Amino acid sequence: MPLRRQLPALLKALGVVYLPLGLLLALIGVVGYTTETIHIAHLTRDPAAVAKMSSFTGVVSNVGVLLWTVTAATCLFTARTLWRVPAERMWAGLLLSAGCLTVLLTVDDLFMLHDGVIQRYLRLPGKVLYAVYGLSVIAGTVAYGRTILESNYVLLVLAIACLAASVGVDALADGSGMRTVLGSRGLVYLLEDGFKLLGIGGWASYFVGTCYASVVRTQRVDLRADLVRSHVA
Repeated sequence: MPLRRQLPALLKALGVVYLPLGLLLALIGVVGYTTETIHIAHLTRDPAAVAKMSSFTGVVSNVGVLLWTVTAATCLFTARTLWRVPAERMWAGLLLSAGCLTVLLTVDDLFMLHDGVIQRYLRLPGKVLYAVYGLSVIAGTVAYGRTILESNYVLLVLAIACLAASVGVDALADGSGMRTVLGSRGLVYLLEDGFKLLGIGGWASYFVGTCYASVVRTQRVDLRADLVRSHVA
């Protein structure tokens, strides 16, 4: 492809990708240079390397973040693709809403918003985010309930049940002696984080599968429309 035709995409990438990333690196440099308590390596290197721990540290959490990320990207991309088709607007709205919620869940998991940031900087209990997630799911179910019922919704229900079970184990462990009894061998974390990973996997499977089905359905509609136009011509 000639360079002239590549310029619009290159300029867009410079503005959307390279500029924000460059500003982030510059900010890290300023913070590291002006703050003695924060080393630049702590903001750029892998946490396991900084803490001198095994590279497999947090493997379940990392896999969960990867699944969240794949789901968010797939939902947002598919929503943008479907929006051009009037008959698919409800599906596009559902996937857009799910993609935005999944982005928030990804950021929460990656930067531990409910475990530290919310409490430390906003002085709010971490459970506030759980309430936001629950209300978002309820609102999405009300808004797109009929659309969801046309999909393989049992998988979504199972995913939400697993995520709720993870939150329930966390709440019970904090309010009872479960963490003390099972904590010596880490079994309580296996239950809590295990249910969470199963929930994330189900969430990813449902929405990625729904995205695929929506794209295939749209292609079939376009194909039928092309056939009709060819017969008319």
